[in-house]
Amino acid sequence: MRRTIACTLATALLALAARTAGAAPTPAQLCSSAVELAASKFAGCRLKAESVFSKTGLAAKRTADLAKCSTKFLDAYGKAQTRYGMACPMVDAAGDFEQFLTQCSDDTTAGANGTPLPAYAQSQCGNGTIDTPEQCDGANLNGASCVSLGFAAGSLACTAGCGFDLTGCIPVALPTTGQTSCWDSAGAPISCGGTGQDGDVQSGAPFSLTDNGDGTITDNNTKLVWEKLDDNNASGIHDKDDFYTWDDAFAVKIATLNTPPCFAGHCDWRVPSIKELQSIASYDVAFPGPSVPAAFNDGCNPGCTSTSCSCTTADLYWTSTTYIQSPDFAWYVYFIDGNILANQKINGGYVRAVRTGP
Repeated sequence: MRRTIACTLATALLALAARTAGAAPTPAQLCSSAVELAASKFAGCRLKAESVFSKTGLAAKRTADLAKCSTKFLDAYGKAQTRYGMACPMVDAAGDFEQFLTQCSDDTTAGANGTPLPAYAQSQCGNGTIDTPEQCDGANLNGASCVSLGFAAGSLACTAGCGFDLTGCIPVALPTTGQTSCWDSAGAPISCGGTGQDGDVQSGAPFSLTDNGDGTITDNNTKLVWEKLDDNNASGIHDKDDFYTWDDAFAVKIATLNTPPCFAGHCDWRVPSIKELQSIASYDVAFPGPSVPAAFNDGCNPGCTSTSCSCTTADLYWTSTTYIQSPDFAWYVYFIDGNILANQKINGGYVRAVRTGP
């Protein structure tokens, strides 16, 4: 067997409850469910046989009963693989599953008859070492942090039960629009106090952007990492003046960024969704824009590169989001004022790539 056997009997039983309710199951989920059900029946079958043996001492019956358990499990496992084929996500053979579950039931039987359970089945919380199934132990967080768990920032801790304490983590936040002024219905400037307008409430997190020094910018609120654009035709793929049809945004721009060794060391760049791209629009920048925070339009002079400047054209930028009313159209963000609109996918637009950090 390729790994150390370590489990609790609940492993097979509790996995059945781990599916998301409501959504239609995929073939992979159906295969997993079939194997998990077979595993739970196998474990129950073996323990029932051991229970009978404990009361009767009939060794021959025990042997026959355990053999039947094995036959039924291997048959069910094989049927799952036959039915769902390549969709099945298991990486271990049926024999490995059988050996793993057999060890579980043997340990349970031994424990019921007075033998101390193996260390993996006993609580080790508090020894400073992360033992199965602990997430952490005291100050040992196993290298995890609030950021690695998908939060914006904060301090991760460990509970007395050796699980992650997320109360000190700061959730990912929507950024502010940037507006700090207010106007009446005629368009005249007014005091914001008590109006309830955006400039009064200023909801959302202030823009927090970090230039990573490698041609990318990290939004510390959304944890999205953005490609910087430049004004250097020689740099090709990052030039602010490059224009793409919607198809070419994926097939040319993104494909180039994701060709090894890949841009900024990452091969998961993509065209942003409409909500993602709109998150970097700043609505306190007047015409002619560009309506972005300064980090996205800084030092943009002819010949500059994406590591030394940041450029945004006050124009239309593609998103990956299709206009559902007319699927040959897709959504743009218009960075002359932060407006959004749809246009035919055969038309041109600019592209700023994004990926999810870190």
